[in-house]
Amino acid sequence: RRRAASGGYGSSGGGGGYKLDAPQTQKIRSPFDAHSQQNFNNNQKEYKPSLLLRAIKLTLDITVSVAISIYASAIFTDKQKLLKDASEIPLLPGRSLVSDELCLDFRKEYSMYSKEVWDRQKDDLLMGGIRDFVVNCRKRSRYEDIIRQESGMREEESVSIPSPGVPVDLDVVDMEGESEEEILDGTSSGGSRRNEREQRMVGNEEEDYLDTPNSFESNHNEDDNGQEEHGETWDSINDFEEEDEKEKDDFGNGGAGNNKPRRGWG
Repeated sequence: RRRAASGGYGSSGGGGGYKLDAPQTQKIRSPFDAHSQQNFNNNQKEYKPSLLLRAIKLTLDITVSVAISIYASAIFTDKQKLLKDASEIPLLPGRSLVSDELCLDFRKEYSMYSKEVWDRQKDDLLMGGIRDFVVNCRKRSRYEDIIRQESGMREEESVSIPSPGVPVDLDVVDMEGESEEEILDGTSSGGSRRNEREQRMVGNEEEDYLDTPNSFESNHNEDDNGQEEHGETWDSINDFEEEDEKEKDDFGNGGAGNNKPRRGWG
């Protein structure tokens, strides 16, 4: 009766009976997952690289980038065009510091090797660039000489090449009848003109030294009392030695009638 009055176990009416809960649509995370996610978020907020570490990283990035760019430039750069541009520096207008500082040294170094050595290296780009540089240096020197002659300038005065620069087709062979090999080897008559200007001061000092009378060519000497003794001069060391031996012989033989003063003896 009680069951019937309450509607039974499976009754869906009235206030009695059981009801099932609706299924939850949201997924419930485990406490472990929630704790791990919280720790990860905290670490992300707290970690910041130091200023030193960031500076090192920036420097490393810049170094690697520059190295890669240089390496790529070395691979893809036209070396032949680069050497050609460098060899044409002496042909530029105005004053060329590169030409003033390097032309003379390069010409000297070039002349140290024979023509056969350069002929064996004629296919080498670097050797060809050096040879062209020396030729253009010689053209600049010749063009400077022309400007000095036309302007009435002294050979020691510096020359500023007018625009557009030294003519590329300047024929240095026809100007003084010299071959290109003579110009490069420094054996031409006018090829050493610049060298002579560079070494003129040294040459003058050497000539002054050679022209100065030495102790054997002096026309007077002083004795022990500081008195001057005038006599003949000796032209060479051999003449001095012969005169010395003669005086020794005279002194050994008595030398009573020899009143000639002795020179060079204390």
